[in-house]
Amino acid sequence: MNGSSTRQLSGELVNLVFRIFDYLLKAPVLETLKIEELESLIGCLLSVGYDLERQCPEQLAVLKDLIRDAFVEVQEPWARKMILLLMELGASGWKLPPEANEYYFQQTNS
Repeated sequence: MNGSSTRQLSGELVNLVFRIFDYLLKAPVLETLKIEELESLIGCLLSVGYDLERQCPEQLAVLKDLIRDAFVEVQEPWARKMILLLMELGASGWKLPPEANEYYFQQTNS
């Protein structure tokens, strides 16, 4: 899905997405996350973030608060960086500028 998508996100699917984020980004699960799991969350928001912004702004605002809180709470430097990426995605309309994309992915995957 992207910004030009005319499909509406299913209410049940939207609720599932938000429940997954709520589960993964809170203690004690937050401290045991693997990089692959955070990458999956990023991929999820890259796919549907734009649509969620338009269809579920209140729920997305709560999710952005949860992401911010996770950034403050998580201890692992790589996890903080990936959560910061989630924050930046939300602030940039779900698309990263090329230099940010290079920073996050070149550094994280090397």
